[in-house]
Amino acid sequence: MTDAAHLRAAMTTELALGGRLTTKQWASAFSTVPRDEFLHRFFALTDDGTTYEAVDDSRSEWLDMVYRDAVWPTQLDGDPTAWQRAHDTGPISGEPTCSSTQPSLMASMLEALDTEPGQRVLEIGTGTGYNAALLAHRLGDTNVTTVDVDADLYRPGA
Repeated sequence: MTDAAHLRAAMTTELALGGRLTTKQWASAFSTVPRDEFLHRFFALTDDGTTYEAVDDSRSEWLDMVYRDAVWPTQLDGDPTAWQRAHDTGPISGEPTCSSTQPSLMASMLEALDTEPGQRVLEIGTGTGYNAALLAHRLGDTNVTTVDVDADLYRPGA
């Protein structure tokens, strides 16, 4: 089992023990769909909580961070250049305008959706695409449509 698979399994167990995942279908989705494939780069608050640093898969702790039950901003101030600027020059200030939602919140929302096989879902706000991938695992990829108004959020490599 890869490190990502171990971390994914541990996150799924944590979500189940915390009462956020209560059905085997959603537990299967969370244990199968790799969050790391949808979160190649993001922002993390600096230790003093005043600015954001750029995080990507070149950092040794990146994979551990991806599988924490944490929300990770993926955009600041609606600016598609902010991440690269923070990467190149150091931490920057800004307000999150898109994020990868905290897995425990995603699990609660997906469980509450109470979907059944064959149902179709329209997701408004693709973001990283992770939620759509979880839905597609549960319902089938032809039953999930996701749209976003900001192409910079879901472009490959974004």
